[in-house]
Amino acid sequence: IDFSRERFRNNEQQEIISATLEIILYEATRGAVLGNLVISEEFEEWHPMRAIEELLEKAALQWFPLITDLIAADQKKGTLLRVRMAGLPGPRQEDFFVQNVFHSRNLWNQVQLRAVSKNDVVYQGYYLGEPETLVPWFTTLQHPSYGVKAATWQENELNIEVRWNEEIATLDKYEPVEIVEEWSKINDVVVTQRTVPVERDKTTFSLPLNSTVYDYLRSRGENTFFRVQWSQSGGVGTEIWYELSRPRKKKVVKGVWYQVGHTNLAPVVTIYDGQWNLVEQHTPSENGRIDFQYRLSSLQNIFYLRVSDRIGYIEGEAGSYLFLHYVLSVSPLDPDDFK
Repeated sequence: IDFSRERFRNNEQQEIISATLEIILYEATRGAVLGNLVISEEFEEWHPMRAIEELLEKAALQWFPLITDLIAADQKKGTLLRVRMAGLPGPRQEDFFVQNVFHSRNLWNQVQLRAVSKNDVVYQGYYLGEPETLVPWFTTLQHPSYGVKAATWQENELNIEVRWNEEIATLDKYEPVEIVEEWSKINDVVVTQRTVPVERDKTTFSLPLNSTVYDYLRSRGENTFFRVQWSQSGGVGTEIWYELSRPRKKKVVKGVWYQVGHTNLAPVVTIYDGQWNLVEQHTPSENGRIDFQYRLSSLQNIFYLRVSDRIGYIEGEAGSYLFLHYVLSVSPLDPDDFK
C-alpha cells in the first residue's frame, strides 16, 4: 500500500492538495503482481488521517470486485493435483486433517473427496503454489494431533502417510448442577463421579466402565467424543464377566443415555469401533432415553461414542432450547444378557 500527495493551484489560483492511494496485490509464493488499485482525491484543506479514511472508503467499493475477479482468475492458474492420504484412523480425524491442511490455507482451491478405500482416501484440488514445495512442506508438518511420516510423488499424485497422535483427556469431577440434581431425584438416577470440561477443543475424553458422566452441549454444532476401554480390572464386576466371556470371546458393554430437561435439538449417540469405523447410531425414545449394547471382538478392547445433534451446525439459526443437557453411563454386561 503506497500513499502520496502533491500541491498545485487550480484555475482560480486556489491551493489544492491531491492525495493518491495505490494498493498492489502480489502472489504469495512467486511474488508476481496480480493486480493493483489506484484511488485519487483532491482536498482544499489537508488533514492526513481524514484523507486516508476517505481514500480507503472509496477503495473498499472497488476492492471487493477486484479480489473476486483475481480469485476466479487465480483458480484457473492452479495445478490440478490428487493427494492420497493413508494413516487417518477414521472420518473424524480425516475431517480435522483436511480442514487444517487444505481448507485453512489459501494455496488450495476446490478441494474435494474423490475416492475412499479401506486403507486410504484421495482428495483432489487446485494448488496455487509450486507443486515441488509440497513434499518438504508435508514432511516437516508438525501439529499436536498429527504429523507426516512420508510424502512422495507418483506421477501427478502426492502420496502421504499420516501419523495420528490421539489426544485423550480426562473428565472433571462432577459438581452439582441444579437441573441435573432435580431431574435425578425425579427419575431416581444418581449422577456421580464425572463431568465434561467446558473447554473441549475437539478432544476425546476417556470414559471408564462403571461410571456416569454429565455433559452440556451449548449449540447444535457442538458434539462430544468418549473413548471406552475394556479391561480386566475396569470396574466392579468387570473381572467376573470378563472370565465368563473369555471362553466365548465375548466382551459386552451396555450404555444408557438420558436427556435431562427439554431441548429442540435432535440428539443421536453414534458408536465407532476401535479404528473409528461407524458401527451404529441410536436416537432417544419418547421418554428421552437411549439404551444400547456393544460387543467387542476378541482382539478389540476400545470403542468410541459420539453424542451430537443429528443435523449439526446451521448458519444463522436462532431459537429457544438449542442446547442439550444429558447423562451417560457405561458398564460391562453379562454376555448371556446380550441382545
